[in-house]
Amino acid sequence: MHTEITKQRTGAFCIILIATFFLHIPQALATEFYLSVAGGNGKEHCESLEIREGKAICAQGKMVIGYDLGLIRDVEIIEDGKIQHIGKLTPNSIARINSSNQRAQEYEERIEELEKSKIGYLVHKLRFVSSFSDFQQLLEKQYRQYGLNGALHLFLPLLGALFVVIGFFWLLIRAFRVHILWGIGCLLLPFVSLFFLVFHWRAAAKPFAFTVFGGTLAVFGVYLFEEKRVHPVRTRIQAVAPAKTTVKKQEKSKYTCKGKIYCSQMTSCEEAKFYLKHCPGTKMDGDHDGIPCEKQWCR
Repeated sequence: MHTEITKQRTGAFCIILIATFFLHIPQALATEFYLSVAGGNGKEHCESLEIREGKAICAQGKMVIGYDLGLIRDVEIIEDGKIQHIGKLTPNSIARINSSNQRAQEYEERIEELEKSKIGYLVHKLRFVSSFSDFQQLLEKQYRQYGLNGALHLFLPLLGALFVVIGFFWLLIRAFRVHILWGIGCLLLPFVSLFFLVFHWRAAAKPFAFTVFGGTLAVFGVYLFEEKRVHPVRTRIQAVAPAKTTVKKQEKSKYTCKGKIYCSQMTSCEEAKFYLKHCPGTKMDGDHDGIPCEKQWCR
């Protein structure tokens, strides 16, 4: 009796450790800048900061502000969780600031590249979901924009992933019930699960089938509905294209291609849309839905 209680406690403790590990997902930290300006009230936050032509160009959300270098009292750089303070702007310190800004743009580029993949599309959509209400609103938006296929493309992979996690814990519980060594083996060495399936098929059959079903459901949602999801969007864009002829002419007269490729270099949603449509090499539309810079400008 005492041995059985010990096994149950050990199994529960291991499961809690696993849950803690999976829930603690570290997030990459983007570079941020803070300026202390003479005559200013507090620190000015900059999503990107570049020093050129005697000006400090600070991008703040939808605004781009230029400060004279003589007015800047302190620059604070937060990069990879570390804080650097630059009090005096010298050629070396200016080079350090611009280098940090370049790394921030490269980080943004990597995120854009990630979002080009099918899995990256889901990551992009779920990035700002922090509650069930947010997820419900996102599903409704997907359904309005892309129909049932768009909603299933988002919902099925998450449901499948949930089934996989449940199946994994279910298998661990079954393994610990058979013997504590089987449980520890399945927990620490994934290939041990294969031996557990062979030698204790009756105990492992249902959790294994549940896990396989979840994985199949996730793959089904990611790959089967992806092409169907983007097809209606292309149709809508083609249908309304003739009606925007006048607008295109106005955009061409207002903006020109000057080599900008990142969202941090834009000054408005209108400019971002112009660059996306008319200028090559832009990196502003990771999910390819025709809307650039959704995080900064075109929200």
